[in-house]
Amino acid sequence: MRLLAHALLITLVATTALAAPDGEEQIGLIGEGRYEELASRYESLLQAPRARAADLHGLCYAYHKIKNYERLGQCLDRLEARIQKGDKDGRLFGADDLTPYAAILRSESANELGDYMLAISEAAKALDWYDREREGTLVEIDALAALALALSRVGDTAAAREYVKRLEKVSTGWLFSSDYKTAKSLALARCYLALGEYEKAYKALSADFLFETSALLDRLFSGAILTGENLWLWQDLPRQYMLGKALLESGRDAEAARRLGALAESPNIRQNGEIYWQLRYDLGRLSKRAGDLARAATHFQAAVEVIEQHRQHIDTEANKIGFSADRQVVYADLIDALYRLGRYPEMLEYVERAKARALVDLLARKWRAAPPEKLEKPAADQFNRISRLEQQSRIQMRARNAAATDSSGEAKQARQALYQADPMFASLIAIYGVEADAIRRGLRADETLLEYFAWGADLYALVVDRESVLAVKLDGSGLAGLVSNYRRALAARSPEVETMARRLYDRLLRPLASKLRPRLVLVPHGPLHYLAFSALHDGEGWLTRKHTLRVLPSANVDALLRASSSGGSGTALILANPDTGHAENDLKHAELEAQAIAGLLPNAHLLARRAASETALRAQAGKADVIHLASHGKFRTADPLQSYLLLAPDAANDGVLSVDEIYGLRLDADLVALSACDTGLGQGSPGDDLVGFVRGFFYSGARSLLASYWSVDDAATADLMRAFYANLKPLGKAEALRQAQLEVARTRPEPFYWAGFYLAGMGN
Repeated sequence: MRLLAHALLITLVATTALAAPDGEEQIGLIGEGRYEELASRYESLLQAPRARAADLHGLCYAYHKIKNYERLGQCLDRLEARIQKGDKDGRLFGADDLTPYAAILRSESANELGDYMLAISEAAKALDWYDREREGTLVEIDALAALALALSRVGDTAAAREYVKRLEKVSTGWLFSSDYKTAKSLALARCYLALGEYEKAYKALSADFLFETSALLDRLFSGAILTGENLWLWQDLPRQYMLGKALLESGRDAEAARRLGALAESPNIRQNGEIYWQLRYDLGRLSKRAGDLARAATHFQAAVEVIEQHRQHIDTEANKIGFSADRQVVYADLIDALYRLGRYPEMLEYVERAKARALVDLLARKWRAAPPEKLEKPAADQFNRISRLEQQSRIQMRARNAAATDSSGEAKQARQALYQADPMFASLIAIYGVEADAIRRGLRADETLLEYFAWGADLYALVVDRESVLAVKLDGSGLAGLVSNYRRALAARSPEVETMARRLYDRLLRPLASKLRPRLVLVPHGPLHYLAFSALHDGEGWLTRKHTLRVLPSANVDALLRASSSGGSGTALILANPDTGHAENDLKHAELEAQAIAGLLPNAHLLARRAASETALRAQAGKADVIHLASHGKFRTADPLQSYLLLAPDAANDGVLSVDEIYGLRLDADLVALSACDTGLGQGSPGDDLVGFVRGFFYSGARSLLASYWSVDDAATADLMRAFYANLKPLGKAEALRQAQLEVARTRPEPFYWAGFYLAGMGN
């Protein structure tokens, strides 16, 4: 029976492909779901120049299971390269040709990362292979399931159901043959759950009555039942989870709680990355339904920890966002539970973790890859110590060794030591959670931080000052439409602007008015990223008349920016009205504006027309304390990283400075002013700050940015910028902007002319 178990593992997974001498042990690792150990055994294959495709496939499968997406991508690249060279053989493990299995792994990981077009494309490749070769029933099952799942995610449920219909018809052998029956039932259940057909999912799994019988017989005849081994966990864990999930979604809470609770105690459940976070999240939902909010919060927190572990192993920003978007509901339910429990400081910390991680993770990746020269040995030693302890902790958590030591205390000491050695580096690598007390202490005595979190019709506002953290639940219904309509009214100089501004003030700020201090630090979320708060109206006047405003992508970024302050060089670099070779791009007022600004700033270097080139910016920006760019800007909604600023082209550079190129700049600037259109916009993503110019310049080393919400008026912008720089030294950046807005409003009272710019980052 042990041989039968091995044969079925090979037949049903076909991805084990492990050609090591101790193959029996390796199949056991897969059967028991010990994927971390499997990956560790095969780590060296990524460096081996002539690794066999069969072995690489086993390694890729392990990475897929533990959700190490960065390593999985590298592994699949190596595997596909071997396949293209003709190394396709996986016959010892049930696969004559590994080509479709590589495509399926790529499709399944793309589904999890939110790249649904890639998921569809790769699954279609595998299905085409099957239709052409007519062999490998598992390929047909997995490809159909991957296609149905991806199509359901993009909302094409009709096409998804067509593939499910074909999957329902896949032949799996005669009645008492278990070949492929379990694989098919699992695939169907996944599809039914994705389509919201919960009773069908439950029936599909329950109909596989031979699974538990076969597993039990194998354990009895092999003696594994005496040793505690279970070679069927690799299938049993997802099966049990989906049964519990179907019960939960069908409202059968008591049965769901029993099944999911038992599953949480199963051996190696933590190693199954695709299940464990969902299991803890669903247990939290059950606790919340039962009225036990404290227990629900504990489960939700555990789910968040798993999600964030997985996210550390994603190597691109787009994939981080896709991955996080699909899991935002976990953060939303946790935040709601903490709000209802009155645990506001914790709520603030998880709002930060929910909506700021892509920026902080990007900073972390940059500094891990290329630590700054100032990182001295004590800080480097502590960072390496933390990395070693975290790796050790992950292995121990998943290990079956009950004597594993708890290294969390030592890791905490190392984090504290790193922060003492180099707070800048410690903040940027974001290896510890955001503390509400640290956010509070970073505020000025006259500042209130307002951090919003939007989820569906729910809108939460966290009101933070040096003394306390409070939370208020606001009405978020229809908020995106209100903001969009207001922006259109502003652009049209509509007489309805003030009425709409009052409505938004009543919704967003009036319930908090008694807590607001003269200086406001705004951390928007969702549609609020696009709202000019300075142009809200309380019935007596515009908000900018009473409050000095600055904006942050996250409260934690404030600490990063303070830590990075270097004192400044005292020099200014001004690029104005670049000659792009197209007369329609000329900005006459921008050049006059720049000349006036150059006279207001000490040590200013003005470059105009042909001299205002991308090459000049790249050469000189790293030495400037203030960088002023008066040019055209274009935000691309569909591809925000390709949004750009236009500068003068030359032989070395094309003059189109895109956001992804801004990430590559090395700045040490106290202020970057983007006197251009739409520079403050970005592509919103669930649970994150915007992808656009502001993030790009923060990432490159700027501490404050002056950016625009809309296509600003050229002449009004020139007046505003002159007033801003005239007040910059005596008043600081945030107050200088407020005074400049008030000055422009005296002659151009419509908010369109004076409210288009906002300050992001440090306000002093």
